[in-house]
Amino acid sequence: MSLFFENYDYDGYASSAGNGSGNELYDDLNSRWTSSVYSTSSDSLTSATSSNSSSDTDISSGSGTESSSSSSSSISHDSEREDDDDTPMQSSSRDSSVANVSGQQHINITTALNPRKEKARLTLQARKNGEDDESSLSCSLCLLNCEMLGDHRLCSLKCGHFFGESCLRKRLKETPGSNVCPDCKAKARVRHIRYLYAKRLVAIDRTEEVRVRDQLNQERTRTQILQFELDSLKTSYLQVTQKMQSLAAANESLKEMLQHKGIPSTFNMKANEEMISTNPLTYKLILDKKIPISSKACCRVMKYDDRRSKLIISQKGFFPGYGLRIMNAPGFENSNYLYTSQKMVCDISLSPGNEQNLIAVASKERTSKLFDMRNFQAVTVFKPGKESIRSCAISCNESESKLYLGSTHGSVYLYDTRNPGTIVNEYNPEPDRIGAIIQIETVPKCELFPHGGLIVCKISSLWFLEPRVENDCAVELTCLLSEANFVSINYNSQNRSLLVQADISADQPRVRHILGYLTRDKNNVPIYQTDVVFFALTSNPVATRSTQIQINSNTLVVAYMQDPKLLALYDKNSEQSIQSHPMSKVVYDACPIYTSEFTYLAALNKSKCFLYKVTSST
Repeated sequence: MSLFFENYDYDGYASSAGNGSGNELYDDLNSRWTSSVYSTSSDSLTSATSSNSSSDTDISSGSGTESSSSSSSSISHDSEREDDDDTPMQSSSRDSSVANVSGQQHINITTALNPRKEKARLTLQARKNGEDDESSLSCSLCLLNCEMLGDHRLCSLKCGHFFGESCLRKRLKETPGSNVCPDCKAKARVRHIRYLYAKRLVAIDRTEEVRVRDQLNQERTRTQILQFELDSLKTSYLQVTQKMQSLAAANESLKEMLQHKGIPSTFNMKANEEMISTNPLTYKLILDKKIPISSKACCRVMKYDDRRSKLIISQKGFFPGYGLRIMNAPGFENSNYLYTSQKMVCDISLSPGNEQNLIAVASKERTSKLFDMRNFQAVTVFKPGKESIRSCAISCNESESKLYLGSTHGSVYLYDTRNPGTIVNEYNPEPDRIGAIIQIETVPKCELFPHGGLIVCKISSLWFLEPRVENDCAVELTCLLSEANFVSINYNSQNRSLLVQADISADQPRVRHILGYLTRDKNNVPIYQTDVVFFALTSNPVATRSTQIQINSNTLVVAYMQDPKLLALYDKNSEQSIQSHPMSKVVYDACPIYTSEFTYLAALNKSKCFLYKVTSST
């Protein structure tokens, strides 16, 4: 009985039920069930009669009667199955036969006639067999199976839709205007993500994939470092070859002088003594201290005041706005905070004298402020025009009270600090080309430049502004460098050395750190004489500042390379890179710190200042 109902075509029933013929379906089902029952009983009666006829001969007539009645009954039922129309007597007999069915058969018939109960029965049976729907949980964004742990673990939003965690976070964070559920478009945020723990998931082993990715990243970093070392070795090889050729030529000239002019042997001895080369010093940077500046990653500019032994670093304040963190050297423990502006600080300039104690600050605002270091109060405010101020510089001559402000449109404004409401003069090196004044450096009075001067760095050119007469506002403009993408400059007034950092351009595919000095040519025109050029690997996506360190009649250049994430140290005498420190975060600014005992290098990233000690060894 159960075999018949299990093999019954419920799909056919469902399709027929849709046409509205419920009575016909019920009659058809009963007719099939009745035919199956009677055929089974007829077969059993036939087998029983054959077995009884062989053993008992006295009741053969009775058996014949029963067999004849049985055969007639089976014939009559066969004729009933063949006929299409049933008589009332036949319907009543069929209904009485159906009524005699057991309780289990009645439940099967009722379940077959109810699609909802049949579906529930099949679902329950599938769950018992282990066929759970959770085995097919997948992310609707990447169409991959979710995991129990890792970046792509199973999670959901408040609306209840399932996703992989990495795909959902990337969708909510990086895609603009997508603070909604990807499926139902309900409002969603990152904080709405809830982790789920499914009953069953597909097991995926990603151990090998993670290991291969780590190896790939290591090989890429190693390749970049090797490429940088190869470029440095190539440059060193060319320089050594040139020196060997020059020394060979000098040796040949000395031999000719000795042979033809008969120079005494004492001269030969002195020449040999002068040509004996001593072992050069090798410099290294050793990390001495890490100074936390701010929990908010917004540090950009740094200056060190030699006269007052103070380190000044720009940072974001605890309240809205930006300011300066002022620390005392060499402990760098006690510090003061000075609020400056609402926008980020771009440049800092310090007054040269011990009496003034002034500091000028330029931010991306239309005004620039002058502060007093003794009471940390704003002294004056300068507002030249509608352009925002990008750079500033206080005159390095103590007798002068001049302040230079560089705007984003390429103009340099000269102010008298005693009269902040009036612009003394305005200089524009390139009126036909609009470009921001990145940095301004003042040149003190010396033999070559008796009236001092001003170095102005624009994005596309480098200029020198020299006053014609002392304490005169009129200046002569001289272009030192052009056709380059300049990033920063650093000037040392002791030996007039100037470090210029230039980004990639049409002619130069790599970043350059140009070290030279200011001088004059035969026509008494100021020029920039290049000593050595250090090359980096590729471009710098973020604007950073390099610096120079004067130590033992040598110049060290410190610059950060963003692609390999290294803080590189270059030597002017050897004209090559001598050390590189791994730095995971970008170093935005660096400056030397000179004390009575040691020389330090301060490197600033977004939130910390790293203090390195400069050491030498033979």
